This record gives sequence, structure tokens and C-alpha cells, in this order.
Amino acid sequence: MRFLPLAITLILGTRLSVIDHRLHRLPNRDVAAMTVVLLVAIVLQVDAQLAWRAVATGLASASAYAVVYLVSRGQFGMGDVKYAVPLGLVLGFYSPDAWLVAVMLSFALSAAVSVALLALGRLSLRDRRAMTSAGR
Repeated sequence: MRFLPLAITLILGTRLSVIDHRLHRLPNRDVAAMTVVLLVAIVLQVDAQLAWRAVATGLASASAYAVVYLVSRGQFGMGDVKYAVPLGLVLGFYSPDAWLVAVMLSFALSAAVSVALLALGRLSLRDRRAMTSAGR
């Protein structure tokens, strides 16, 4: 049962990734459903204090992403901010002390992929969405 939140994240996260790749958006109801399912799975496994830490981590992750969204001038989408909530829940469940490192690593990985796509000529500095350009 300890791996249930991870399994949920892998299954529903993969589904959301496919939707995002096709539509370039994350539907609110799907992200909300993933959040609720994860929250129930977490609450059923741990005591209230640990569940609250997971919720706090989810909100902290969304807050960090919201700041980036506000300063990114359109290079960062609101879907990223919404999706940070369920991912933060999972981070908070497994390792709440590592959430900031995980958030920073996600940005570093994104930067590395963008640099690679730039080097390969599949992305230009004028592109607004990396996936649109990468699919050329």
C-alpha cells in the first residue's frame, strides 16, 4: 500500500501527459480528479499530521510554480501550476523535506531538454511551446 500514491501518479500522470501533448492544456477536472484520488490514498495510509504535511507540500509546490508563472511572461502555463498540486502531494507523502530540491530539479531538467532541443535545431528561441516545435 505504501506505493499506491506513486502508482496513481504514474497511471494518471501518464494520462495527463498524453492529454497535454495532444491539446497543450490540462483539463481542470482531470487534474482535480488526480488530486482527490491521491489525497484519499494518502489519508487512508497515514495519520492526520502526515496527511497535512503532504497537503502543505502540494500547496507550497503550486505556490512556487505560480510565482514562476507570474514572472515568465507567457513561457510557463497555468496547467503547470495546477499539476504542481498533485505532484506536491506525492512529494509530501514520500519526502516533504525534499520538495524544494525536487521542484528545482524539475526546472533544471526542463532547461536541459530545452538546450538539447535548441542544439538539435528542433526548437528556436522564438518558440512559445517546446513540444509544438519539438514535434516538427
